[in-house]
Amino acid sequence: MKVIAETVGIDIRTVGLTRMDWLKRGFESLVDAPRSGAPRKITPEQLERLLDAAEKEPLTAKALLAKHVDAGGTLVHLNTLTQALKKAQFVWKRTRSSLKKKETKPLSDLPK
Repeated sequence: MKVIAETVGIDIRTVGLTRMDWLKRGFESLVDAPRSGAPRKITPEQLERLLDAAEKEPLTAKALLAKHVDAGGTLVHLNTLTQALKKAQFVWKRTRSSLKKKETKPLSDLPK
């Protein structure tokens, strides 16, 4: 068991527990047990539809959420949507108009 633990890079106790579970339950031991926590708020079908919409046209997160709800999707918090898209490797960039608003004006343009 020590050789297996070193080869795989896990603790020897994990190897022992996994082996004991295998001897008791066989192939059933390979299936993960249900995890605790809240169920997902966006179904896989809804997520796929969101990813397609995000790829087709560049929308803000709010506009994408509105489009999602209009298509019959579940109303979720904006953070839930952005986390799902970030997990799918989407990158959010600020729109040009918001960049102009945040620009600092040169001192020569300020009123005297």
